[in-house]
Amino acid sequence: MENPYEVDPNEDYTHAIADGVELWSENYFFQFYDPAQQVGLWTHLGRMPHDPTIWRSLVTAFLPGGEVLVGKAYGPGPEPAGRSGPSNGTLAFRCDRPLTDWTVSGEALVRRTSLEQLAGGLHTDGPVIPLSFRYEFEALTPIWDLGAATMSGQSWALTHYEQPGLVVGQVRCGDRSWAVAGAGIRDHSYGPRDFAHFRRGSWVHAEFPSGRVFVALRMWSNDDRVALDSAFICEDGKLREATPVDMPTLESAVAEPRRGLVRLDDGGRAVEVEFEVLTAKTMTLAEPNEPLYGADRADPGVKILNDAIVRCRWDGEVGYGLCERSRRIEDLSTR
Repeated sequence: MENPYEVDPNEDYTHAIADGVELWSENYFFQFYDPAQQVGLWTHLGRMPHDPTIWRSLVTAFLPGGEVLVGKAYGPGPEPAGRSGPSNGTLAFRCDRPLTDWTVSGEALVRRTSLEQLAGGLHTDGPVIPLSFRYEFEALTPIWDLGAATMSGQSWALTHYEQPGLVVGQVRCGDRSWAVAGAGIRDHSYGPRDFAHFRRGSWVHAEFPSGRVFVALRMWSNDDRVALDSAFICEDGKLREATPVDMPTLESAVAEPRRGLVRLDDGGRAVEVEFEVLTAKTMTLAEPNEPLYGADRADPGVKILNDAIVRCRWDGEVGYGLCERSRRIEDLSTR
């Protein structure tokens, strides 16, 4: 597969902890959705700000009928940095071939919840159920690297790249199991991570049966100016840069608006993609770097994060992806 940004394959492996860098972190993310089974996983591993040898795992399972399961755990990973990928005992991202192939596996304990419950307040403790999964991730596009110039001045990372892929594997919850096959995305970033220095964000991706892919990302600074504005389109395996024109903004903790448009400028060609929220979860971005399941409204300046599985339409073709939107609580029209 092509490597248009000339990303060093060693970048995929976990990095040594940067000594003396305040709030230094490293973060990996994998997400997919199988529309036939109506099953999706959202998983994240990130180093903790107070002790970067500890990795925090976040697991969300979207199951048929709108069921949402969430889990969170902490544990040390292999140190010093190795040539495999991160893990913490409950979640593991194994790099099988840099820039291309991964294996994602987990043995998590999760709680049943819903978008409405998470939007209503912080997630509480209670009975848990076992969730296990294992799937192979195979790159669908080359890596899209935002580069140092684009990431300069961002408070959530200094290096960030993304890559859509195809997924095949198994998911099991209690006595239910599903053989899954779908598409999704992964990303990797590292550098100082502090949620306090942006006001809102909007990130949308989708993969389509024809092999077309789009990813669009926009971030706003605390004074509500656009601080990052990047996108790409991939067709026939060829990745090209695009420019976001219109990006969706979160209006409430329950994923409103549930329908909208992503508009891109593809080198002078207008691209318009409709999206529709199928299922979602809500989190709070506690500062400096602690995602919490549910909505904590104690500080109106803190941001709500909503991740929604979306069905998209692009020139009549239907695909599936993720719409992630964040915004300060005080800026939401319905808090």
